[in-house]
Amino acid sequence: MNRVVLMLALLMLGCEEPEPALPVETFVDVLVAVRQAAREAGSPEAFAARRDAILQEAGVTEAELQAFVEEGVHDPKRLADAWDSAATRLRAPAEGAEEQ
Repeated sequence: MNRVVLMLALLMLGCEEPEPALPVETFVDVLVAVRQAAREAGSPEAFAARRDAILQEAGVTEAELQAFVEEGVHDPKRLADAWDSAATRLRAPAEGAEEQ
């Protein structure tokens, strides 16, 4: 009986969701800022410098952004919601400019 309980406990530990690399809000904020920088940059060098500044200001690394995306395998809804949120925020200024 003790072996069964131990085996179940070990299986449950292996099934726990990993701690997210970043909160969704942080990922979306950084993604939106980087995409906006890409739109506004006059050169690849200017974009790279602005991207690095955005990551530093947010306290986020490229590896953490990549880990967030890779975690989407385990939680596709979370990743899809993050992409949708970012897309909505990126469209908002363009739609507002068209209405003026």
